[in-house]
Amino acid sequence: MSTDQQKQAVNTKQTAKQFDVNVSFQSGGAISSYNSLVQKISEEIARLRIPNGKVGIDYEHKINFNIDGLKIVAAELKTIDNSTRDLGLVVRHTESELRITGNPKEQCEIRVKFSVWHRVRFPDVKSFFIIPDPRATWVEHAVDWKKEGCYENLDKDAQGEIIDYVKAGTSTKAKQIEVIAASVRGRLHAKKATPRDDAFHFDFDKGTGWNFIAVADGAGTAKYSRKGSELATQTVIKKLREMLSNEFTKQHFSYVQHLEAEFGKTLSQHKQSPEPQEKSSELPAIPLPT
Repeated sequence: MSTDQQKQAVNTKQTAKQFDVNVSFQSGGAISSYNSLVQKISEEIARLRIPNGKVGIDYEHKINFNIDGLKIVAAELKTIDNSTRDLGLVVRHTESELRITGNPKEQCEIRVKFSVWHRVRFPDVKSFFIIPDPRATWVEHAVDWKKEGCYENLDKDAQGEIIDYVKAGTSTKAKQIEVIAASVRGRLHAKKATPRDDAFHFDFDKGTGWNFIAVADGAGTAKYSRKGSELATQTVIKKLREMLSNEFTKQHFSYVQHLEAEFGKTLSQHKQSPEPQEKSSELPAIPLPT
């Protein structure tokens, strides 16, 4: 056996090993042929993808292997926890085709365990997901505030009703812009009759002319997630204000404002000046503060 044939034999054994294939080699020609076959089968299985489905939507997917003599010999569906409960889907197969059909009943991850045969068995597992139909979450249920008793002193309207579905705010302190923010209860919260967990907070610093806004996504699994996100945004803004009161920070912002003002003046002068014979992309130097 030549060196190349020996290498082919090693590659064939390594490729076949992942499928528990027991291969015996009689001649160089047989080694090369079977090596190619096992490689082709493994590549065909590796390329296999099963599309996801949606709850309540008819599903059908067919799988065919384009290899002469390759037969599908087994197939079954199971959930990620190996349950065989009725998922609304069934898998059937012939020697040449595997077909998954049905109407999925629930959101889950499904594993398709199957085996193909060509002298030996090649088992494999492929996963796909059944995702919820977004339309099923378009349901609005009022929050049961007795159940959510951990929240007190919530925002209320003029009639004393709790405002939770949309929380909005606006800042008119800024000189040049108006900052508007809103937090809306998501579909899953609306469906489960739970309150909005997200929060935002903003402020305006007159000394620097800067607007600040912080947003936080509530940790829905935590009991006080609603208050946690609110405190997080308020704390961040408070810390930023404290940083702005630092003398070094004040000097920094003063320098930035000076550059902005001087750049505006220089740009205006540059635009008003006569067109030079040779155009230049460079602007005149901006004077630095003394």
